[in-house]
Amino acid sequence: GWGGRGDLTATSIAGFGDQVSIGDVGARIQSNPSVVLRVEFPEGLPAGFLGLHWRGRSYDHFDGVRWTRSDDVRPSRVPPEWFRTGWPGEDFPQRIFAAPLDVRVLFGAEAVTGFRADAGIFPMQDNVGDWSYWGSAPPVYTAYSRRRPPAAEALRTAERGFMPDRARYLQLPRLPDRIAALADSVVAAADAGTRYDRAVAVERFFRTTFGYTRELPRTAREATLDHFLFARREGHCEYFSTAMVVMLRSLGIHARNVTGFLGGRWNEFGGYLAVTQNEAHSWVEVWFPGYGWVPFDPTPGGSAGGEAATVWNWPGRLWLDGVQHRWNKWILDYSLTTQVDLAGRLAGGVRDLLARPTSDGAPTPPPWALALGGAVLIVALLQRRSRGRAPSPDRLTRGYLSLVRRARGAGHAPQGPVAPMAFLGSVARACPEAAAPAGRVVELYTRARFGGASLTTTERRDFRRSVREARRRIS
Repeated sequence: GWGGRGDLTATSIAGFGDQVSIGDVGARIQSNPSVVLRVEFPEGLPAGFLGLHWRGRSYDHFDGVRWTRSDDVRPSRVPPEWFRTGWPGEDFPQRIFAAPLDVRVLFGAEAVTGFRADAGIFPMQDNVGDWSYWGSAPPVYTAYSRRRPPAAEALRTAERGFMPDRARYLQLPRLPDRIAALADSVVAAADAGTRYDRAVAVERFFRTTFGYTRELPRTAREATLDHFLFARREGHCEYFSTAMVVMLRSLGIHARNVTGFLGGRWNEFGGYLAVTQNEAHSWVEVWFPGYGWVPFDPTPGGSAGGEAATVWNWPGRLWLDGVQHRWNKWILDYSLTTQVDLAGRLAGGVRDLLARPTSDGAPTPPPWALALGGAVLIVALLQRRSRGRAPSPDRLTRGYLSLVRRARGAGHAPQGPVAPMAFLGSVARACPEAAAPAGRVVELYTRARFGGASLTTTERRDFRRSVREARRRIS
């Protein structure tokens, strides 16, 4: 509903969770179109933005079936100066409006160098370099990332230096010996002598000789790494990331499993990238001294996120999500705390300008500051004058509210304030025959009321006809 964000849990089959497992069996990973990240790019769209990895959380311990996070890992986060000296280019910002998950993770395009959160939440970086937050406000923040990884030649020479916790990032459970033998044969065939070339060889091995599928193994015996590598040779992203980390660790290379999202769908109406649970993804990070954790993705290209297109086939879906984003951004997220913080910053800026001394030492404000102050005063007077006078609702609002009253009278909608999408959901559940005309009413009403669109004469007639039809069907 639009009255609040609601909570998205990590219990869906397709979606971000707090662990990585290859032990699931069944028919097929089901689609989940819930939008979890809406990403704006303040400095313009970066190259390849539809293929960005939205990093969330890393995992160090593998028990043969699932990946988890150890509590006692020694420090293994990347020092800030390594980003400044080893990673090319400058940081680029991403303005992220996230849905609250049951795991308090901050997401950003890899490689993340830092976060700046809005009032109400506070970013925290843990011992291994992952970011989370605390606070009760919605997770709205700006992430900063490097556009490109270090050059291949630079990583080839990064052989000596600080290595993170060996007991954690080289840990392996008891596995069949032929898995380590496979890793040796892959790097030998590629004549890979450096850590970087070995990682690339293993990544290329999976991307070129294995297949991607969302069909799950049928039995627990088939849901194993050994069966994936030597019999099935196809799977979803968790299999590929698990296999690459295990093979690299068997070669003595520090690696870990990482989860987040890959890609998204550009919303032209809202001007943002919509990332859904369908884009949930798993990949690999490899440690290089002097550079830190560098991402590798062994999942065959063109496969991850493929299910997402099927859930955007309704022409109005992107438009409605754009309206939802505007509602979140300008209504739900514009809390009293945010307003006070913004007012404080504006007041501080104006105060500094007014205190600027002239040649004789007297603080004389610049002309434009006086004009700004006058404009603020006029707006304040107009707001005070308009208090106590409720604006007269237009015809669209009156038509929509008449439908709400009719549904309430029939017991199909809750009493009190109700958001448009929540209202539509209530009507659709209680009176399915009225769902279609009521949906058209809500679509046209929200487009004009919150999207700022001007309806055509035909659309206004359609709106009135849909109101009458929905009222008639609600008994």
